[in-house]
Amino acid sequence: MAVGLNVTKQDVDIVAGSIAKDLNMTFGRITSFKAWLDSKTDAELITLGYVQADVDALRSAYGDANQLATIFNGTATLGVAKDFRTFLKRVWGLGS
Repeated sequence: MAVGLNVTKQDVDIVAGSIAKDLNMTFGRITSFKAWLDSKTDAELITLGYVQADVDALRSAYGDANQLATIFNGTATLGVAKDFRTFLKRVWGLGS
């Protein structure tokens, strides 16, 4: 008997399923947020309190995130390696 918690099939199933479900839901949220962001002008976002650099960072971050979502969904491909974190690092804050 191992020391500590013994991992069961159910434990593995729960973790594997939860991560997959979270990933799928997150890509859906990315797509929805990107659509909302695209419907806003820079001026509208600046009126909310952003400066142009913030708007540019948001648009870049969610452009990259949406590209990753399209690859995940199988509606696009990626020809060369890309670090999708480049602009997202600017908006993810704590927990990085």
